[in-house]
Amino acid sequence: RELEKDPILKDQDWTRFLPHFEKVNKSKSKEGSAPTSNGRKKKQKLGKKKKMELAAAKEKNPFPPPQQPRKIDLMLESGEYFLAKKDLEKKKQAERRHKEQTKKKARAVEKERKFMAPDESKPPTGDIIPSGAGSKSKRKHIDEEATAHNRHAKKKRKR
Repeated sequence: RELEKDPILKDQDWTRFLPHFEKVNKSKSKEGSAPTSNGRKKKQKLGKKKKMELAAAKEKNPFPPPQQPRKIDLMLESGEYFLAKKDLEKKKQAERRHKEQTKKKARAVEKERKFMAPDESKPPTGDIIPSGAGSKSKRKHIDEEATAHNRHAKKKRKR
């Protein structure tokens, strides 16, 4: 009714003002999809040529992949299956100890590197002492004096 009143829009097509609804029961195809303005994916239809190209490129194997061996099968092959539980536990503990020792050695080497003296033949590389290094002790001394002064003032106020 409001559009009929406007002289400019009176003779024009009003479909641009009407809401656009998508069909509820769309056919679901497995082709590619592209996002729409509302964030949902919209299905794109592929032509016959593209479908043929995709099918030729894929070349599916009609046979399933070979079955992976089970844990028990692997144990049978290696001979672990026939060992007693105690023997298996000893073997696992030995492996753990070996790993621990290697890691321990690596940590010790890293720790030693930190304490090694730098080569004296090379010039020092940017070991600059910060400008406020000596002033820290001075600041601490001043702070201690200030707190002592505050304590003295509090005692006077109590009297």
